[in-house]
Amino acid sequence: MSDFPSTVVDDDGNVHHLLKQPLGRGGQGVVLRTRSPHIAVKLIGAVEDAPAAPEARSAQKLWNQLTKAPGIDLAPDAQKHAALRRRLEDVRALPLPRLHLAQPLSMLRDHVGYTMRLLTGMVPMRSLIAEPGTSKLAEFYQSTGGVGRRLELLAKTAGLLARLHAVPLVYADVSPNNVFISETADANEVWLIDLDNLDYLSASAPGIFTPGFGAPEVVTGRAGVTTLSDAYSFAVLAFWVLTQQHPFLGDYVEEGGWDDDGGEDREQLAFRGELPWIEDTADDSNRTTKGVARHLVLSKPVRELFQRTFEAGRKDRAARPSMAEWAEALRRAADRVVSCKSCGSSFDVTAELVSSAPRARARRSRTCR
Repeated sequence: MSDFPSTVVDDDGNVHHLLKQPLGRGGQGVVLRTRSPHIAVKLIGAVEDAPAAPEARSAQKLWNQLTKAPGIDLAPDAQKHAALRRRLEDVRALPLPRLHLAQPLSMLRDHVGYTMRLLTGMVPMRSLIAEPGTSKLAEFYQSTGGVGRRLELLAKTAGLLARLHAVPLVYADVSPNNVFISETADANEVWLIDLDNLDYLSASAPGIFTPGFGAPEVVTGRAGVTTLSDAYSFAVLAFWVLTQQHPFLGDYVEEGGWDDDGGEDREQLAFRGELPWIEDTADDSNRTTKGVARHLVLSKPVRELFQRTFEAGRKDRAARPSMAEWAEALRRAADRVVSCKSCGSSFDVTAELVSSAPRARARRSRTCR
């Protein structure tokens, strides 16, 4: 394993000076900014995370994987280099509709990787997720656009994926690091980066995923990526963005260890789809009160899509809602959001219809008064 190079050279002879802090990591490497605000570089190689502190909870470990600079094996590999060149040529030949996609620009000469165009003023959707343990969660949530902006951005993301699936193309690695959004809270542009994994739907599609976001059949190796594994990964992302809580890192997972389940890590059991999600309607063993109160940010139609994905859809991918269903439900939910003139908070006007807790409604009324 080695540190990132300070510069890379592309096939056209352009020298790109890399900034040290990665934008994020995905299933096959890391994406870094360059001194040019319009260009980013993806370096592909074997990624190794720094050892986590023994006391770190699963949510914190997952957060560190998404945000911290990993070690990456950048040793020259002629075979990988040739395979990537073929892959990028294939991507350029795909019948891509006119969508917000950061397509690859050029291969790197001495490293396995490529350059891509990056819009200025864009940041990973990870910026809408607070680090686990954040003390002022409500303040963070409101300052980053509240539920209204989150629903708007997620609806646009779902719409992008739905149009790719209609080709039919599989995105493969949906994660908070690969969906880019406008940096300012008053803008709502969405772009997808990291397109080297984009491919036609096929039985031989590889099993690529970002840790914590893979569909169970991909994580366990039972199947490769499909439009329905994309839909599962999107649901994980959407739930975390809306509620500030990963859908499978409940109290049972966070408080467990290796010795409690026959020597298996509960986190890995959860990511393989072998444990209930935190809002499971038939099994409350992995519930948690962490994050934003679900009834305040999830309308009934959106909640039902999460239930279909994380309950029946955990084991039967055909039971999962499509990206088109997600796009429609999130768009309708975004249209029902109103803002409080007194406190500036935004909320779904139908949210209280999901909850039977009058105390929660009264608390919100006092806050907005």
